[in-house]
Amino acid sequence: MNLIRLATVPSLILACALLAGCGGQSKEEIETRDNMHALHTAFMNYREDKGERWPETLEELRPYVEDFDALMTNPITGDNPGYQYFPPDNTGAEESDENEGEGEENAQVVIVQLRNGKPDNTLRKLYSDGWVGHE
Repeated sequence: MNLIRLATVPSLILACALLAGCGGQSKEEIETRDNMHALHTAFMNYREDKGERWPETLEELRPYVEDFDALMTNPITGDNPGYQYFPPDNTGAEESDENEGEGEENAQVVIVQLRNGKPDNTLRKLYSDGWVGHE
């Protein structure tokens, strides 16, 4: 019995540490951030297949996402679609290696969260370099 209690204490400490690492974010905020990271992964896979070109619509990412319809529901607002996409300029897509490694200063907002069908700038955004955060 004491052995079980001893094994439980480190598990509780680990759980507390993990929760503290989330900075007090709600479950919905974490899910939304995860959705945006999944969208970024889908963007990168799409771009790899399409010569570094960005899709014109989010619908073009459907083959790159396991459950696209669920991903499009914003856990914070409940909107579906819960995100608005702003396609970056595709001119010079083949020359993207020249700009590689330039970092956040060139990153563009590509996804804004929707609340009641309208962009909500108080919520986090997804940038073209994969960063999820506020401006």
